[in-house]
Amino acid sequence: MDTGCEQSVLPARFVDKGEIKPTSQRILAANGSDIPVLGQVRVVADVGGQQLPVEGLVSEYVFEPMLGIDWMEANEALWIFRKGVMEIGGRTFKMSARPRGNTWIRRVMVAEETFVPPRSEYDVATGVLYRDPSAFWPSVKSQWATARQELRPGVYVAGTVVPERSTAAYVRVANLRDEEVKLSKGMVLAELNRTSSAWPRIIGVCYTCAYL
Repeated sequence: MDTGCEQSVLPARFVDKGEIKPTSQRILAANGSDIPVLGQVRVVADVGGQQLPVEGLVSEYVFEPMLGIDWMEANEALWIFRKGVMEIGGRTFKMSARPRGNTWIRRVMVAEETFVPPRSEYDVATGVLYRDPSAFWPSVKSQWATARQELRPGVYVAGTVVPERSTAAYVRVANLRDEEVKLSKGMVLAELNRTSSAWPRIIGVCYTCAYL
């Protein structure tokens, strides 16, 4: 739920692409920038056993559904802030704030089910997720790269530079095991971290390079 959002927004990965219809509506982030929109859609959501319609815009740059004022008004939702509850359709739901410990900004997610051969490196197709859509148009230009890490024993994610405002990227994964490794569609492969602006000049990074 987002009382600061006038129009509900749904992540593209939650929606059947064939159901998306063209729209002239726009999404403006908190910093006033435009967020790219694929279109609009109408879906049905299960809310505590109630089947409630959701009409919203669809974007590849939204990580989780944002139910805005339009949805709350359409469903006559009553948010009692003092008690921390919301009443919808005669039922009461306990509301809670987002945990403060989860502070990621950008991350890459496996785009399609992928099998990495044994004892080899493989460039895995990924989609780039932005937790805050306004990060797509940052006020200050920055450079981002995947965090190098051990994904599981013997499987490593390389540090890969990802262009600003990317929706997709190939990330190098090294499989040092003796058996093939499966990477499921939708799994988070790595977080994206800001890098030093001097890094590309020092090591000659190009956008197809990866470093273990």
